[in-house]
Amino acid sequence: MRGRSPVPPGVELRRVLDLPPRVPHPGREGLHLRVSGLSRACRPGRARPLRRELPRPGRLSMHGGHPSQAPADEPDFRRGPIHPALRLQGRREQDERVADRDGHAGPLVEEAVRRLRTPRGSRFEREYYEANYRDYARQNPPRKLRFYRRLAERAAAGKPSPRILDFGCAFGTFLSALDPGWQRFGADVSRFATEQAAQAVPGATFAQADIDTIPFLGLFDVITAFDVIEHVPSLDLVASTVRSKLTPDGHFIFVVPVYDGPTGPIVRLLDKDETHVHKVSRGSWLGWAGENFALVEWWGIYRYLVPGLGYLHLPTRIWRRWTPAIAVVARKSTG
Repeated sequence: MRGRSPVPPGVELRRVLDLPPRVPHPGREGLHLRVSGLSRACRPGRARPLRRELPRPGRLSMHGGHPSQAPADEPDFRRGPIHPALRLQGRREQDERVADRDGHAGPLVEEAVRRLRTPRGSRFEREYYEANYRDYARQNPPRKLRFYRRLAERAAAGKPSPRILDFGCAFGTFLSALDPGWQRFGADVSRFATEQAAQAVPGATFAQADIDTIPFLGLFDVITAFDVIEHVPSLDLVASTVRSKLTPDGHFIFVVPVYDGPTGPIVRLLDKDETHVHKVSRGSWLGWAGENFALVEWWGIYRYLVPGLGYLHLPTRIWRRWTPAIAVVARKSTG
C-alpha cells in the first residue's frame, strides 16, 4: 500500500500510547496502563518499541513517579506538577482549584452528618412525639401497664419501699401506674416529655437527662427502659450506667423491638422511626443482657395498633421466638 511500510506476514506490531518525552522510570511504584496488542500497522514514526527494562511487557508507568497508594495520613491523591491533586469525596473527583460546593458528598451523607451533629435530646421534642406517637395514650392501655407493673413488682419483691428509675420515661405513664409505696424517678432526653410528666405525675421526680447524665443520687432497686435503649448509640454505656446505679441485687427491665423471625420483615416495613439505631435480633439482645447482667426471664410481646380494635398487647412465653418485641428481666451480676 502506498505511504505505508510493508509488514512481513506473521509479524505483529504493538502500538503504544504517544507518551511525553520524559516518562517516569517504569521500575518505580505508580499507576500503570496495560496496552493491548493491535494486529495492524501504523504510520512510520508513530510506533515506539517497548523498553526492554520494563518489569513486565506491555506495562507502562503513568503516574508521574508518585506511589499508587497514598500514606494513611495523606488526605489527597497527588498526580504530578501539572495537574492538581485529587481528593475522593462522595465517589467523585474534586479539583483542588475549585472550592467545595454544597451537596458535594450527596444528600444522604449530609443528612447522616446532620443527625450526628444534632444533640440527641433535641430529636425527641414535640415534633418527634407528634410524628411517631400520635396515639400515645392508645398505645399504653391498662393491660400493657399492668404487665409492666407485674414485672417490676416481682423484681422488687420483699422491698418495703423500693426505688425505681424509669429511663426514657416519656410522659410518666408507667410510673403513674405504680402504687404510691414506690419511690418513683423518671429521666428522659426530651424536655417536652419531662415537663408533661411532671404535671401528670406530681408524686414522682423527673429530670431531663441522657443515660450518662442522670442526676439522681443513690441506688435503685429497679431500673426500667421500655422501648428506649434501641435509640441509644452506645449499649456499653447503657450497661455500665445501669450497673453503677443498681443495688447489689437490683434488676434491669427493658423492652425492645426485634427484627428477626417471621414478623421481622413486617417490623422493618412498619418501623418509620429513624432514631432506631439498633435493629437487631432477639438473640443479639439476649446475648447482650447475658454478657452484662444475669438473665432472669424474658417474654415475647405481640403488639399492634389495629383500627377499630385498639392496641393489642399480648405477652407470651410459648410464642416468644416469633414475636415482634421482647421484654427482658435481668439482675445485676455480682461476678
